[in-house]
Amino acid sequence: MSNFDSHIVGIFQDDLETVKEFVKIAINTIIFNRWLTNANYVCEKSDIKDISYMKIDDPSVEKDIENILYNLSYYSKTCQKFQIDLDFYTKNKGLFLGFFQKKETWEKWNILVTVSDKSSENKEEKVRKSLSRLIRELNSDRDFMPDVDLEEFENMEDDDNKNDKSSYNFPYELTINKDFSTNSMMNIFKNRSFNTNL
Repeated sequence: MSNFDSHIVGIFQDDLETVKEFVKIAINTIIFNRWLTNANYVCEKSDIKDISYMKIDDPSVEKDIENILYNLSYYSKTCQKFQIDLDFYTKNKGLFLGFFQKKETWEKWNILVTVSDKSSENKEEKVRKSLSRLIRELNSDRDFMPDVDLEEFENMEDDDNKNDKSSYNFPYELTINKDFSTNSMMNIFKNRSFNTNL
């Protein structure tokens, strides 16, 4: 699978704490909508007034997001623009009789944010608007998602194996870059509907 579906979420601009909260909501929302079995999920109330969102109740996911938010705070001392990349991939057997697995990305999300010195007065409205566009994008088309044999998972005899989320959920990689990539900026200008500048 050499091609992958690419999405740009941005550009969201506000003070550091609001940007961090938006990033947390955005990542949780994307992962929640791509999690195959939503048995463990909770409705989380945001620090921003009257905003709630769904998140997967999984310690590893929470830790990954905390690391991104920590790095965002740390880098913000010297940088204002950030690109958070969330890639979903599959592991396919490679060469040498399948001893090595090859990562193949099937979906990529780029969350573009800019940290400003002051908090905006309408940050609640900005977060709502961005989240609404994100959810529309998440639900627009799922035909590109890889096939997963959930029937095989449901018929497993060993109940312990059912708790191994890696066996039936897509692996992902979450990274932060200090500045927007050239490709992301070009994609924004090609498709102005993404250029929210919120």
